[in-house]
Amino acid sequence: MSGFIYAVESGGRVKIGFSEKPDRRFHKIASDAPFPCTLLGYWPGTVADELDIHAKFNAVRVHGEWFAATTDLLVFVSAHVVPMSKTVEPKGCEPAASVIAKFSSVKELAKAADVSIHAVGRWRTPKEKGGTGGHIPHWHISKILQAAQDMGLPVSAEDFFPAEVRT
Repeated sequence: MSGFIYAVESGGRVKIGFSEKPDRRFHKIASDAPFPCTLLGYWPGTVADELDIHAKFNAVRVHGEWFAATTDLLVFVSAHVVPMSKTVEPKGCEPAASVIAKFSSVKELAKAADVSIHAVGRWRTPKEKGGTGGHIPHWHISKILQAAQDMGLPVSAEDFFPAEVRT
């Protein structure tokens, strides 16, 4: 089967995988990963090509399709892909969607706020569908700001207010 070999970096590790739709696959990985993800790029290939790469770098395999981001692996990837540095874009109600994007995933923001992923999901759901319409409850803001500071993320108090209020 033809498709693409992709490389995603997250937390000092690189995932080498196969997909017919690598952009879509990246967004799924980014939403599930515990650290911010960067799509290093992709190139045409097959499942057999993916398995060959896995075998080549088996000595630095961390888990499954994840490998330590060694110099050799990164050089290999850069020789094969066109760099594109893609990050997660906000989707859903604002300002919650933008705060989620800064944390790179619902899962990561939920961990920072010490709430369930379902609670964070409601923050980016319209009110008519049972969500908060983009509003993050005030009692979570200080914890989120502290977590962002600890993680070195560019989140400020202003990020919790709709754009029309920020004047």
